[in-house]
Amino acid sequence: MRLLEKGGLFLVCGVSFAKPDWPRRSDIWHSLHTVLAKGKATVEEKGILLCSLLHSFGLDAYCVMGSCTADSGANHGVVWCVSLTPGMEWGAGEGVVLWDPLGGGRYDNLNASVRDIPLNTVGCIFNKNNFLANIQASDAIGHVRFDIGNPRHWKAMGSAMVQPVAESLTPSSGPIPLLPSTHNVFQIEQAVEDTLRALVVEHRRHLGLYTLWDESLGFILSSALSAYETERIVGVTVGNADFQHSVKRAVPEGNTFKVFSILFSG
Repeated sequence: MRLLEKGGLFLVCGVSFAKPDWPRRSDIWHSLHTVLAKGKATVEEKGILLCSLLHSFGLDAYCVMGSCTADSGANHGVVWCVSLTPGMEWGAGEGVVLWDPLGGGRYDNLNASVRDIPLNTVGCIFNKNNFLANIQASDAIGHVRFDIGNPRHWKAMGSAMVQPVAESLTPSSGPIPLLPSTHNVFQIEQAVEDTLRALVVEHRRHLGLYTLWDESLGFILSSALSAYETERIVGVTVGNADFQHSVKRAVPEGNTFKVFSILFSG
């Protein structure tokens, strides 16, 4: 197995994935650039892409390699995602959210909705920092506990094997263009942001205040901005709970996070 990261996104390439009761096959999980260029993705690639996006927005997200039942009644391998909320009893199912990258389902109450989850088993979970194998007595979703810090339930791959791969990854070469643009939108976006930042710094300077920008927190806040814009358009609030979980992980212990949105209309 080889983990590849591109600008905060991670992918797994060159994986042989088979189970005794499944047809034997060897899958190549393509890089992000290849997936976007092809305009389509396998079940595994969609799961990895979704997990990468969740992880990039600050959630403690993992890919879940398991199985589900097809319409024909046969088991087949899938890659789902799981996100774990800090400070919750994961072993009791609290703060555990399962994401279905194909059907779009989001299951955040495992104790109440386990029968409705179209995921049968969980074999292992991984992200760019960890790889953990499920060693519990049963891998059935109704019996799996996601207390990943419990060595009786999860066997972690040594960091000496995982970290060197992450450290040797090639940095991202920048955004991947899907279609050519008549404008340099990234340059325009950066110019607008720089102008707004300069105005904020100048205003706060006149008030005797010092301004420090946190780039990581700013990226997380972009998800809230997107949610506000979506609410303005369709009238429905989405992703608020996930945004709160991201902020909790990003803000150091002992600090307070306060923010409010301002709507400007032309």
